[in-house]
Amino acid sequence: MELCCLDLTVQLLPGQIDAGDSVAQNRKLTFTITLTIAPNLPQTLCVRITDADDPQVLLTSCVSAADYPGLKAAQGLLVDFQSFPQHLIQLLQSCQQQHGQLQPRMGVVLSGCGAVPGLLGETAGPPSQSGGVVMQVVEHNSFRRLCHLAMAVAPAATATKLRHLADCLSQLQVCGMCGV
Repeated sequence: MELCCLDLTVQLLPGQIDAGDSVAQNRKLTFTITLTIAPNLPQTLCVRITDADDPQVLLTSCVSAADYPGLKAAQGLLVDFQSFPQHLIQLLQSCQQQHGQLQPRMGVVLSGCGAVPGLLGETAGPPSQSGGVVMQVVEHNSFRRLCHLAMAVAPAATATKLRHLADCLSQLQVCGMCGV
């Protein structure tokens, strides 16, 4: 069951391997949040991040009900797994509402993007060099940047990426037939 699909412009910061490149960029990314409920399996929340301008960008993160207590304890979260998807959606919607303001209070930051081909215009290095990618939902105030949530995200598996590219191609073909 797909819960939410949000288009956000987020600030992308260079990863540790690209520490010499201090240029941050804004990109419009789509966050799709899906809650999988299957009999005899734990519920799983999946976050999928795509870039309409670059179809090779596809990041995913999944948190199961069984994994959530560790995330909750590590980050001091106050909600249970049943409430987590709605709170994540609310945080992302807050970021979306702040977009375009001179000094937005809420934002999404992806760091370690050198591990994702195309995200900062480079190709991925070997796994030993290109550490993980972290999505942070942050709030800025006059004193500091507060991280509400940090989730590890990873480039999607090859089969998932191929399905995504096929969907993108299908959309282009449909738009071409419609004359759009």
